[in-house]
Formats: sequence, structure tokens, C-alpha cells
Amino acid sequence: MPVDGITLYALVSEMQNQVIEAKIDKIYQPTFYEILFFLRRGRHEVRLLLSCHPLNFRISLLKKEVKENPAVPPPFCMLLRKLLNGGRIVKISQLSLERIVTIKIENLNEYGKIKNYYLIVELMGKHSNIILLDEEGTILDSIKKIGSDVNRVREIVPGEKYIYPPLTERVNFIEDSEENLSLLMNLKRNEIDPNFDWEKWIVENFSGFSKLAASEIIFRSKTEGKEISQTLIELKNNLINHHISPVIYYEKQSKKPLDFWIFPLSRFKSNYSEKKVETANDVIEIFYNEKEAFEKFTSIKNNLIKQLQEYLKKQSKILSQKQENLADTKNKDKYKIYGELILANSYRIKQGEREVKLLNFYDGNEMIIPLDEKLNPSQNAQKYFNLYKKLSTKEKVLMEQIEKIKQEIDYIENTIFSVENAENLLELLEIESELEKEGIIKTSQNNKEKIKPSEPMKFISSEGFTILVGKNNRQNDYITFKKANPEDIWAHVKNFPGSHVVVLTEGKNVKDSTLLEACMLAAYFSKARYGSKVAVDYTLKKFVRKPQGAKPGYVIYDNFKTLFVTPDPEKINKLFLKD
Repeated sequence: MPVDGITLYALVSEMQNQVIEAKIDKIYQPTFYEILFFLRRGRHEVRLLLSCHPLNFRISLLKKEVKENPAVPPPFCMLLRKLLNGGRIVKISQLSLERIVTIKIENLNEYGKIKNYYLIVELMGKHSNIILLDEEGTILDSIKKIGSDVNRVREIVPGEKYIYPPLTERVNFIEDSEENLSLLMNLKRNEIDPNFDWEKWIVENFSGFSKLAASEIIFRSKTEGKEISQTLIELKNNLINHHISPVIYYEKQSKKPLDFWIFPLSRFKSNYSEKKVETANDVIEIFYNEKEAFEKFTSIKNNLIKQLQEYLKKQSKILSQKQENLADTKNKDKYKIYGELILANSYRIKQGEREVKLLNFYDGNEMIIPLDEKLNPSQNAQKYFNLYKKLSTKEKVLMEQIEKIKQEIDYIENTIFSVENAENLLELLEIESELEKEGIIKTSQNNKEKIKPSEPMKFISSEGFTILVGKNNRQNDYITFKKANPEDIWAHVKNFPGSHVVVLTEGKNVKDSTLLEACMLAAYFSKARYGSKVAVDYTLKKFVRKPQGAKPGYVIYDNFKTLFVTPDPEKINKLFLKD
């Protein structure tokens, strides 16, 4: 869920002891929607993020690395620096339980007099905004300007008086007494039918509740056999005493961050994996950092696959054309025979003839050979020898080109497999960097920073041997040619894109069980993952070679044997002992 009023209440409560009386050292605007304050409170530096992003709107204190700032700060950021730098935060408050936060900042003006400024942070989806007011409540500037052409009642432009967004009159259950809450719920219960939509009613009549939060209240009341008013009162007391248990929920398969709240969501427990954190700030910062990382990961992944598939389609078309051209050379030997037969029978051929019937001394059959009537027998023979030579050269060049294109296609198919199975952003950026070096894709300048190499997967066999599995071309080359010794065992699925697998034997004999496990890993981490009786080749690393000029991940090998295995995910999981 997006940040709701209840979560914001807990967050603002936590921030009281961290930002009040903090001095503003620096102000940045890393993106259009975000303002970042570097605060100093005593010896501690605090980074306060305000975001009015339409989907990822929030307030949080940052612990991780901050985003890169633009070379030229936007006008709103420059005004904030002019008026607020050196000031101190004296108050942070939430309007009732609404998603509106006011930050009061005290600073000296150019005449040395104390002036108060107010930053209003409206967290309302696509209508989110960050607005700077003077102490009279006049708008000085905002990230989003809203003129009279958009909203005649509520303009957000410099010089206008600030007006809160239109809010429906709802009960603040934090401030309301327990008696009033119980009375309100009981009165409502007496006048409704059994199929009444309690979720909708709670959202419409109590501030701070998202639909999901209201749903959780109803679900808990039913499963725990409590009155809704009792569940509300428990929630109220937990919030007031800051007894929260924040949880982030993820899709089990894709690990996509799905939702969060400052209390466990009972209905999510069985269907999603979860991560428990300590504070309201942690749940917001971690969720949105992971959400943004996942969205970036998914975007880069889909873009890479799209570019690779387009490149693969182009290479396949070129291969088809080359193979068609190669088919034109299949009769080259016929022209050589024509030349030889003409020379052998030149005494029988007269210039001016258009064709001649001669006995083919290779197969004993007669054949009709076309002639150029303007040429003598010797010249006709030379013409056919030249054609044979030309087609032979063409065939040789085409076969070399076809082999190179096939290797390129094999490389692209392996890379697509690596992209599809990448598990984190680092692995994707590594593949992206490799593809750019190979001249296959072009990336934006933003992704050209130095990338720390990702690590191959590590497994432990039932005998205790370390087994390395490469997840992309760089890792495959690394484990095969950097980590493996000549007597280590190397494995790869046969005729499918897949990972290199290396068993680090340390000079010891390896039993069949380890060999079988290594081959199962090679089959599992390949395009044949869901097959049965998958052929896997294995050999000693000393019999594996990389041809000069070959693409990353491409090898040739000999002296190999083949095992047929069926990948078993349960056995694979048991072997996976190390990150």
C-alpha cells in the first residue's frame, strides 16, 4: 500500500527525536519529485527525504547512499537553499491523521531577524506536492504549480494564500475516546444489514485508513472473534505507545516488493514471503528502495531481452541469406570437371561450337557441356576453371562467415538465458556492460560507471566438494579459466545455453555422487531446466579451451563423457549452502 495516515503517524512520532532542533546543512533536489535535506543534530548527520512522486510518495530518513544530484539545481531547490540553509527545524506535525505533514523551519533573514517558514508535504498520489510557505501562509513556491485553469478554488502558485486540500470530515480515532469509538460502532451496527461493507465505511468515516488497513481491521475482528471497535481501540493504543511491528511483503517467486504496513497483515502471511523490520522509517525506506531497485531491474532486464531478441532475429536472417548463397556453390566441382574434360578433348572441339558431348571419365557417363562459341577450347576450359576457383573461394568465405554467425547466435542465446535468470541489478549491469563492449547494444551514460564483478553461485556436494556455477558469460570465463585447476572437473549441458559448472577437486578423487550432482546443476542452470534425461558433458578443465578471439563464455572441449540427468529442485536447494 502507499503510505497511509496511520503509517505516517508512527513515522512522524519517530522523527520527533531525530529532526527537531536539527540544523539544515545542505539541500538537494536529485529528481523532479524529491527534496533531500542534510541535517545536523549535535554530532549526528541526518538525511531527510521528501518525495511527491505520484506512485512512490513518502517522507523518510535515509540510511543508504543518496542519488546523484543534477549539475544545475532546479529553481525550487535554489529557493529552498536561499531561505532555509542554516535554519533549524523546530516542529514536524501531521494534520489529524491525513497524509499532510507540516515542517516548521526557523531561520534568519538577510537583516538578521528570525523568520519562520513552513514546508507542506502533501502525500496524495498523483496530487502529491511539496509547498513552501512564509509565516503568513503565503505560497513562496512549490514543486508542482496548479493554476486557476486547473483548479479555480485552490491555486498553488507563488503569492496565493495556502489552502489545505478539500478533506471530508472524518473521525480521528487516535484523539477520540474509547467510549465514543465503541458507541459509534455499536450505533452503526444496529442500523445495518449483515452484508454491510465495513471496509468502505471505515475508510470513509475514519481518517488515516487505507482500504487495505480497513480490510485488516475487519479480518482480525472476524478471525479473533472481537468487536470491530475493540480491534480499533487496540490499534489506537499500539500507535500511541508506538508498539508497532512493521513488515514488508514480497511475491514468493519473483521476490517483487508488494506491500508493507507498520503492523502484520494477517491475510498476507500464507501467500507471500515477508521481512520484519524495526521502525516505521525502516519499513518505508527499505520498501521503496527495494521497489525502485526492482523496477529498475525489471526495466533493464526487459530492455536487454528485447534488444538481444532483435539482434538475434537480425543475425538469424543474415545466417539464412548466407546459407542460401552457400547453396549456390554446391555445383562448383561440376565446373572443374567441365574444364578438365574440355582440355582432355580439345582436339575434338572446334571454336564456334555452342556445346559438346563428352565422356566423363570420373563416372563413365556422357555429359553435355555448354561452350562459348567465341572462345577456343583452351579458353573455354580456363573459363570453367576460373568459375570453379571463384565458387571455391566464395564457399570458403561463406563457411567461415556462417561459422562466425553461428557462434554469434550461440553467444546471444546464452546471453539471453543469463539475462532471464539474473537475480539482481549487479548481474544485469555486468551483462549490459559486456554487451556494450561487444558492440551489440548501446547504453545510456548513466550506466557506464565501474561495476563491481558479481560472484558465481557456490554449492557443496554431498562429499563436501565446492561446486561453482557461473550465472553469466563473465562468471563462466572466470570459474573456468581463473578459478579451476587443470585437474578440476568441468561440466556443461549439451546443445543448450547454460552455465559452466566447475568441481574444485583439490587434487582428490571425486565419486560418482559428486559428479552426478555437478551434472544436475549444469542441467538445472540451463535452458533444459524442465527437461528429463538431459545430456550433460563433463571433462577435466585441462581439456577445455577458448579459441582466440572467441566471445565471452564460448569454449570448445574434448575428451568428454556424457551423463543423462533429470534436474531436481529439492536436491539443488540442499546443495546450495553459500551465497
